[in-house]
Amino acid sequence: ITRTGSARADAFGSRDEAVRAFMDLLTEKVGSSQRPWEEALLAIMSDRRYGALESLAEKRRAFADWQLAQQAAEAQKQQAERDAAARAFGALLADA
Repeated sequence: ITRTGSARADAFGSRDEAVRAFMDLLTEKVGSSQRPWEEALLAIMSDRRYGALESLAEKRRAFADWQLAQQAAEAQKQQAERDAAARAFGALLADA
């Protein structure tokens, strides 16, 4: 076992699966991408997937990546909702 985290990665099958497990944990337990790291940490520490990544630095980096991905997904969802509302409003005006 090396210092690069292979023991923990082995528990999850591979490094990619360990990262994916940690990201899934964040999605399930943290919810909002606006939640700060300190609050997120309290929400995820008791789950076994918290140990998927070895170092706190890896966990923080994964959290930052997750936040960016979540923010992009949330923005895309909001844009789709605005577009749908605009189409519905346009259809309402056309029917009037």
